[in-house]
Amino acid sequence: MKDCLGIINLDENEEKILELTAHRLLGALPIAGRYRVIDFVLSNMTNSGIENIGIFTKNKSRSLVDHLTNGRPWDLNRKKDGLRVFNFGDFNPQYDDVHNFLDNIDFFEKSKREYVLLSPSYMVCNIDYNDLMKYHKESGNDVTVVYKNIKQHSEDKFVDCQVLNLNENSRVIGVGENIGLKSTTNISMEMYIMKTDLFIDIVYKSIKSGMHRKVKDYINANIDSLNVGAFEFTGYLACINSIKAYFDANSDFLNEKVNKELFYSKSPIYTKPKDECATQYTECSNVVNSIIANGSYIEGTVKNCVIGRKVYIGKDTVLENCVILQNSVIGENVSMKYLGNVVEMLGAIPIPGNKEAMKNFLDVIKLRIKQENSITIFPEAHIWPYYTKIRPFKNVSFKYPVQLDVPAFCVTNTYQSYGKNNDKVRLVSYIDGPFFPDEECNTMKEKQQNLRDKVYNQMVERSKMSNIEVIKYVKKYS
Repeated sequence: MKDCLGIINLDENEEKILELTAHRLLGALPIAGRYRVIDFVLSNMTNSGIENIGIFTKNKSRSLVDHLTNGRPWDLNRKKDGLRVFNFGDFNPQYDDVHNFLDNIDFFEKSKREYVLLSPSYMVCNIDYNDLMKYHKESGNDVTVVYKNIKQHSEDKFVDCQVLNLNENSRVIGVGENIGLKSTTNISMEMYIMKTDLFIDIVYKSIKSGMHRKVKDYINANIDSLNVGAFEFTGYLACINSIKAYFDANSDFLNEKVNKELFYSKSPIYTKPKDECATQYTECSNVVNSIIANGSYIEGTVKNCVIGRKVYIGKDTVLENCVILQNSVIGENVSMKYLGNVVEMLGAIPIPGNKEAMKNFLDVIKLRIKQENSITIFPEAHIWPYYTKIRPFKNVSFKYPVQLDVPAFCVTNTYQSYGKNNDKVRLVSYIDGPFFPDEECNTMKEKQQNLRDKVYNQMVERSKMSNIEVIKYVKKYS
């Protein structure tokens, strides 16, 4: 497929997975421990012989660009062709990708590739596009779209995906949306192959008419004039379009058959390597049927879990059926059985539920400090929108910087009006510190209270910078 241009269009709908994509693109979401979602389609393209690949992104692309580097993990770091990332555009590809393609139309016109393969990132599979290309040429289709026939009760994993209605010749005669009612459904994998000239023509016609803002919408609307065929994919498929789908996909990777098909076939899945040590397992650790990425330290029990990079799991902790993302610290005596969901700790430390386990909580804090990580504490415990004052808080949390002899900083959010008529509100945050307890304090308790007072008084002063209160806080008495 050296005569084919690969396009990865990050136009996925992230509404049902926003908790995990708030600060990154769906394609950059960690999966299967040490991989990213985009690794699958990117590896599929390079394994199929595609040497020129363009990735069209939207905002929040820092994590993705960092992961892709120069394309070296996929053998795309070359002077001619290779990997190109287009991460600046005026339009969100979820709603409009033709303008982004038009802004970079010279990439297509100068590629000298006869064909274009267009694919999203969130369809997780291991597919050989050479079979698709062979089928496309033999069928004489203008456009060929890849689909998978979903049977029995697995269609609920593909709710909101496009559904293809096919005739006896595997030609697309209609495109709908999966609402999970049918037991047999042809799920569109949103992978399209066509000639480059046709792709360019679709972009120009969509812009000129103003009737279509997405390439796939143009194709769906013109199935009567275009010869749109369908190629069936029979392997494993997951669509990462919701938190549930994300969790289910990670759980599927624990299935030996699925795992071998994806990661141990003749077409491997590549990812950016990390220079981290192998995961350490202590004598008290117990790991069963789990995927654990490198750089982790396991002392507890892990069963049917997918654990990301650099995760610490303390002694006597029990994790079952969990997906733990990278850089998480889970202390001792923590029970997270049968969560059935994703735990994106992002470094957060769960507070144990008993006094005995709380004795080990400080050790976890010490470990984080030793790793040169910061500890963020919210002493007020609640968030009140547009409340401009600092409510009194206790000194309990300040025992950690005192005992560990580390500085304390404070962050104060203020609400300030701006605009011509002061009709807009913006959030302005102030960071102050470092703060240390006075040397005159003799006992740990005195130091703890002194440090609390310094932080509190500073936050009170900063709060006076607020000049607007949209919602007035009124304390009610019963």
